[in-house]
Amino acid sequence: MRFTQATTVFDNVSLAGGASAGEWQHAGTDVQTDWERYHRPPGLVESDGRAASYGITRVLDHERADLCRPEAKWRTSDPAPGRCRVTQPQSPQVHPRIPQGLYDRVKALSVDGEVGEFADGLVEIAGLKGTSWDLRELLKGAPVDRWLAVYRRVSDARVGQLRPVPNPPLWDAIRESVPPDVPAEVLHEILDDLGQEFYYYPYAQLAALARAWLATGAALPPTMIGVIRRSAIDEEKRNWPDTGCVLPELLAELTGLPPVNPGEVWADRVLAELPELGADWQALVDHAATATSDKPSARWENRGRELLDLVGPDRTARVITSWLRLVGQPRSMPLSWSFHRDHGEQRYDPHNEVVLRGLVWLLGFTPATPDSARTLGELVPTALRRSPWSEHLISPVTARAGVYALSRLADVLAVEELAGLTHRLTVKSVLKDVDTAITRQTVALGITRAEVEELGIPAYGLTGVGHRTSEIGGVTATLTVTGAGVDLTWRDGTGKVIKSPPPAVRKHHTVAIRDLRAETKRIGKALAAQINRLEREMTAERVWTYDIWSQRYLDHPLVGVVARQLIWTVDGQSCGYADGALRGLDDRPLTPAPDAPVSLWHPLRHTEDEVAAWRSWLDRHGIRQPVEQAHRPVVRPS
Repeated sequence: MRFTQATTVFDNVSLAGGASAGEWQHAGTDVQTDWERYHRPPGLVESDGRAASYGITRVLDHERADLCRPEAKWRTSDPAPGRCRVTQPQSPQVHPRIPQGLYDRVKALSVDGEVGEFADGLVEIAGLKGTSWDLRELLKGAPVDRWLAVYRRVSDARVGQLRPVPNPPLWDAIRESVPPDVPAEVLHEILDDLGQEFYYYPYAQLAALARAWLATGAALPPTMIGVIRRSAIDEEKRNWPDTGCVLPELLAELTGLPPVNPGEVWADRVLAELPELGADWQALVDHAATATSDKPSARWENRGRELLDLVGPDRTARVITSWLRLVGQPRSMPLSWSFHRDHGEQRYDPHNEVVLRGLVWLLGFTPATPDSARTLGELVPTALRRSPWSEHLISPVTARAGVYALSRLADVLAVEELAGLTHRLTVKSVLKDVDTAITRQTVALGITRAEVEELGIPAYGLTGVGHRTSEIGGVTATLTVTGAGVDLTWRDGTGKVIKSPPPAVRKHHTVAIRDLRAETKRIGKALAAQINRLEREMTAERVWTYDIWSQRYLDHPLVGVVARQLIWTVDGQSCGYADGALRGLDDRPLTPAPDAPVSLWHPLRHTEDEVAAWRSWLDRHGIRQPVEQAHRPVVRPS
């Protein structure tokens, strides 16, 4: 009984003495990858035992099977381990989906015969699933002139076409079988094509192609440097002991590399502006590229502040803020994915991600401005978007860096953004960071948690207090917030109220309608949360100045809906909101000073007659309070 095996000696086999070759059994799955089938030196393994696999490979017939990995485990009726030995070389087996006659014909054409027939045969084999290894072997055995003919035929067919995702097996096989004496212009074309990959494997092949190009005396294209950096990070993560780390070693030998990889809009802006900014800025960005930890160390921060002093903190804040505004935009150079849809368009470049984290940290060490705080506040949810393919978060690293930077901006502007994130985020690990950052800021600025809650309430796109209007496909959607909930009303082009958008609008604007309805639900939940918060404030006895209270309550797009239905005490006088102004029981409008004290009205602090008068006032103006005040049941002390 003969078995193809990856190593000279295989110890994980137990023998049942006397068993014939036909008695070998296999208990594995029918799924087998090219790696499992072909990544081993050719050879024969001989034994006369009985064994069954745990699912590594499958027996193709009664005479031949693959044991492709040294760690494959085999079990038999005899617990005593046995040994298998290589007896003689054997040529690699042909994939079972490839007819032997077709393979033999193409193999012969790889050496001699019509080049067109050779290419046609390769295309036919490529149409059979799982034949990548065979294609590579056939191309590797072909002379350079035949390889070039196949390359030209396939590459010419790809001109003007949208880049396939993933690449066809034949094109991958061509790139992985590049002859050592290929012309320089062809090698450059291949490098340009590889530069459009997110990752590239085999790593050794990528390193070999890069070294071949460097041997011509030319510098590597920036896109090629990008795929090498991304693949090097992937190689270090995998840490395969049998291959080493060929790409990190290659990068260590290269000098004068760009600080970021091109292809992301913000990184393109950095590459365009950096030469004009000067050497100090180059050093600052290089320092950002060393931000490999979860948080900056004291040493990293001290060095960063030294560089900030050289370029000017205020100028740094303006420039970095302009870069960060571009994060999350569609890539300027699309990348292909091989195995995971998250690669390419959906993921941030892992090298650029490190530089981005460093720049975000550095922005946190600069004086706070409305622009920088707002940009950091928008960066966090942008980085926490989910991939439409896998629901994976795009860049938690960038999001957590943004939260950290906001925690270091010593200004109430940063607190407002942090408080707003508590309403916008759902990722628990990042929300925990936000909570820690808020605690740090409240201690540093001497403010309370209640004030933080007020500062971060979002407007949810409401253009006025409780109102928002959107036009979708010629239909107008009006969103109205009341103390009882949120109403969504649709009107056609004539202004007539309709139950829902017409079918044509729903068909062509599915995403916009879905997002608007989801936003309606979010506003409803936020409204309920604010009603509960104001219910708690009834007994807190907090006092605001009129200007701050107007901004956070009376005129706030969401909170104003509730605040305008409550009774307040302004500068010692009880009042409610009606007909566009604060009014007393006599309906005369009030004009408080900006520093006038404001507090919530509570029936226990007023006489029964005054409470009854306010009940009548509320009824007269048609106000139904979401938080009961005048109709609040109270027990007065005897």
